Amino acid sequence: MLKPRLWHRLTLNFLLQIALLIVVGAYGAYGAHRLATDMEETASTGLSQIRRAQLLQTGVSTISTAARDLLLLDEAKQLRRQQALIDQALQSAHDVEVELRQMNVGGADAEKLQALFQEKEKFTASVAKFRTAQRDGTVDDARQVLVMDMRPAQAAYQRALEDMVQHEAAEATRRSTEGTDLARMTVLVTSGLVAAAVLLGSLAAIVIARSILLPVRRAKMAVETIAAGDLSTPIQGHVADEIGEMLDKLEQMRSVLAGVVTQVSHAAARIDQDSSAISDGNDALATRTSRTGGSLQQTAASVDQIASALQGTTQLTVEAAGMAEGARVAASAGGEAVHTVISTMQSIASSSARIGDIIAVIDGIAFQTNILALNAAVEAARAGEHGKGFAVVSSEVRALAGRSAQAAREVRHLIQTSSEHVEAGNTFVSDAGKKIDNVIAKVNAVSQLLERIAAAADEQTKGVEQVSGAMYEVDQSTRQNGGLVVRLGDSVQALKDSARDLSTSVSFFQTAGAHDPVLQ
Repeated sequence: MLKPRLWHRLTLNFLLQIALLIVVGAYGAYGAHRLATDMEETASTGLSQIRRAQLLQTGVSTISTAARDLLLLDEAKQLRRQQALIDQALQSAHDVEVELRQMNVGGADAEKLQALFQEKEKFTASVAKFRTAQRDGTVDDARQVLVMDMRPAQAAYQRALEDMVQHEAAEATRRSTEGTDLARMTVLVTSGLVAAAVLLGSLAAIVIARSILLPVRRAKMAVETIAAGDLSTPIQGHVADEIGEMLDKLEQMRSVLAGVVTQVSHAAARIDQDSSAISDGNDALATRTSRTGGSLQQTAASVDQIASALQGTTQLTVEAAGMAEGARVAASAGGEAVHTVISTMQSIASSSARIGDIIAVIDGIAFQTNILALNAAVEAARAGEHGKGFAVVSSEVRALAGRSAQAAREVRHLIQTSSEHVEAGNTFVSDAGKKIDNVIAKVNAVSQLLERIAAAADEQTKGVEQVSGAMYEVDQSTRQNGGLVVRLGDSVQALKDSARDLSTSVSFFQTAGAHDPVLQ
């Protein structure tokens, strides 16, 4: 029969412990529930009834005192105050009765409450009878009702209240005693169950530990053997559980580890050989990298010279473009001045034509004045002696009109001459303006051409600078490659040293069929 597996044994032990814990917990929970129920019943029923009974007792005392004061006092205000106290006490008693009736009680509690309600009704009726006698009758009648009816009803009502309070106090004492006994019993039973659980758990732990300890010791010896470097001793496992499986896995590990050690030893020898070949190739690469670096430095110097020459050309082109821009601005200013002169000449020609028109008007006025003076002289001659003075005036007017006409003709001649000169000057200035416009257009074309040349030169300069930067980066990369080659040589040497160290370390292990180190 196969021995139970380890996890079966551990699971069985855990289930046993859990079952015992469940029993302990269930019994403890049952006891705590009963104790909590008794305490809740005591708090919600007994103590609540006792507190309400005390309120009713206080109300009875208040009513009794107020009834006595109603017989002793005669001031209306004080009497109303005592009546208000009685009404307030009766209302409070009624509210307490409503609360007690709403409580779900049975048995002796219900009987006590029913008796209490009957005595309360009798006491309430006696108080009503007393208040009627006090209000409608004499003081003696009220005193007689107080002594004969109200006081006996009050005594019976108070006895009923005391009976209910004593009953509820006894019930609370009983529940407290039962709770104490239940708590003690719960502690005893729980302690016994805990002791049983500890005993059974300890026994199960001892049995399981003994079934585990021997295979574990065997595994420990096998691990120590492997740690000592002996991979030739097989590991035997005779247990059909997880520890037996672990011993089988240790045997597989020993076998695999022995094969790995052998392979690592051979691989270390191959690494030593391959690293020697890599070292030779790295030396050749270092030589070629050094020659490439020298060629790149010469190329970079040539590119720098070309870049410097292009920068000088670009600077000269920019200066020529600036001079062309200055010439264009000056030509534009000359063209604007010529256009201003043309405008001024046109204004002068217009003014001369206007003056000519005014002179023509003056000439016409002089001609008409001459005719009028001639007519006046004819009329003066007809008048004879009476018209001599008028004839003299008309002759002077004719002479003045003649001089005005002569002056107008001379001014017209001058104006015509000036207009001809102005027209000729306007023609010359217009031609000059057109020529200057042509000059400005050509200067603008030259300026734009120089700007395009400067932009092209700048682009060439940037291109050469980019080529120079690329050559610099290539040179830096070549230098870095040289450094990497050096470090690679160091790494190859370190790899060779590591391979030798690995061979030395692997030689620590002994494999099956060999009594010497695996690799010397």
